[in-house]
Amino acid sequence: MSIKIKLKTENETELEYNTLDKIPKEYYDDIIFLNCSNNNLSDIDITFFGLLKNLEILFCSQNKLTRLPSLPNLKILSCYSNQLTDLLEYPSLVELYCSNNLLENIKDYPKLEKLICLANNVSRIGFYPNLLELNCSYNMLKDLPLLPKLTELYCYRNQLTELPNYMNLEKLWCGSNNLTQLCDYPNLTQLYCDNTLRNTLKNNFYNDDTRNDNFNNYNYHSCLIIGC
Repeated sequence: MSIKIKLKTENETELEYNTLDKIPKEYYDDIIFLNCSNNNLSDIDITFFGLLKNLEILFCSQNKLTRLPSLPNLKILSCYSNQLTDLLEYPSLVELYCSNNLLENIKDYPKLEKLICLANNVSRIGFYPNLLELNCSYNMLKDLPLLPKLTELYCYRNQLTELPNYMNLEKLWCGSNNLTQLCDYPNLTQLYCDNTLRNTLKNNFYNDDTRNDNFNNYNYHSCLIIGC
């Protein structure tokens, strides 16, 4: 096992240990970063993590975890490729990477700015007023909430029939859904979609000279061609 920690000291000292129980207890209050990824862990010592009151970043990906501890000051969580069916409330969370688990819904995290949750069983995405980037591909979503600050959306291979009007959206990957039309996203510069939807957009939405010019400047491709 390889465990790396970073201490909230003047120089942000980074240390490495073989097991969690070898980390000196006098360090607990100063640990802000812990990386225990790629260790074949099937459980986490809840008592140990309960003492890490100032932990802000946890990397525990590519293990066999079925639960995670409560960490009120956690800002970045990377827990992809585990066996998680649920996540706890993390009120300070800003970035969440939880792909390749068994999650069915993602809770509301009010400070979240980046969510990567592809390849789960997700049928519900929470409301995130500050979210900028969302990758929810390879799930079971039938709809998405309105996310007022969203600039990047990757939602291919779901069951979506429509998308909200994301006024700040710049990048959209939406192939392999049940979409027949899209809103007119004024800031869109990159769109990857199925050929059928692409032709519909060109025929129905971009039928005046100005919009046709914009359409031709977009980076339109078939999702089958780019493998999404």
